[in-house]
Amino acid sequence: MVEVRVRRDLRSFVHFPFRLYHGCPYWVLRFCATNTPHCVGTRTLPSRTVRPGTGLAYKGGHSGGQDCRHHQHAYVTKWNEPRARFGWVDFIDDREVSGQLFRTVEDWARSEGMSSIHGPSGHGHGREGCSSRALTSSPRWQQLQLFVLPRHTEALGYVKDTDWLEFEIKVLIPSREGTQDR
Repeated sequence: MVEVRVRRDLRSFVHFPFRLYHGCPYWVLRFCATNTPHCVGTRTLPSRTVRPGTGLAYKGGHSGGQDCRHHQHAYVTKWNEPRARFGWVDFIDDREVSGQLFRTVEDWARSEGMSSIHGPSGHGHGREGCSSRALTSSPRWQQLQLFVLPRHTEALGYVKDTDWLEFEIKVLIPSREGTQDR
């Protein structure tokens, strides 16, 4: 497990999802160079109010997982709840890799004086949580998140707080010729 501190590790961190989700036509880039400094805590306003950490897990000499974690000083002060959050957690389907990631998040949180962790949560308006039920047409990354992430987190002793459900709703939109199904 490596804490992302040098350019080479940062490059591996940024490119890992491209390798993990390669060939998935539904995967949408969620991480780009403008967000990179936030995760490593440099050059951004959030780095003054949020204490971030970023890690890479390796398996066989290749990156096998990543996480981004943080705690917000204002939240801890206002609610008197020393809670760290983790998010942008992606990994190959390997218990050793996921165990490395979550042990590192837990150790980091303890070293920062936090007493609990919560996640996966997005940074800002990012994706949050694990799907409890997905549509059969869900993109590959959602299928991976639906089956891999919950199975691994439960094996590590984490419990879910809330169900995140997806539903497909057909909406009839009136047109000049009548109604259309969209």
